[in-house]
Amino acid sequence: MIDLEYYKESIIRVNSIKSFPFDLKSPNGRFSLVGQSDGNLYLVDHSNDKVLWDAGSYKKYGSRYLYRMTFQKDGNLVIYANRNGLYDDSVWATGNLFVPNGDFFLSSVNSSMYILQDDGNLVLYFNLDGGNANIDTIVRIQPIAETRTWNGRKSTHWEQIK
Repeated sequence: MIDLEYYKESIIRVNSIKSFPFDLKSPNGRFSLVGQSDGNLYLVDHSNDKVLWDAGSYKKYGSRYLYRMTFQKDGNLVIYANRNGLYDDSVWATGNLFVPNGDFFLSSVNSSMYILQDDGNLVLYFNLDGGNANIDTIVRIQPIAETRTWNGRKSTHWEQIK
């Protein structure tokens, strides 16, 4: 069971938009998912200031543009650059595409969420029961993708979420 009330400040929900810069902290404060003004997205362990995972998203344009991150309904976490007054230039995406065809899965993707956990792992969870993800707890959830940075471990999936 995941206590969503406990993790409420470290959840990224479908259709949520985070403008850069931002700092999303785990509930215990040890880990942060950081979006820098140059478009870089990374996960850091504050106990030793070690970067555990990096999207490599700053490489395309650096600090020349404004950025924002969106968790789309197709299951992808995407960083967009604002080059022409619109956030329409995709700089980086998770490429999860975990949502299979079918009414049940398409209707319940809205209850999927990324959670930055106290162990430092950024995990994409899918609510197997569909329904309302705004309740305090979800009984049946399934991890779909993760940074694999649990317990302060540096990810072997640098620049991607698998």
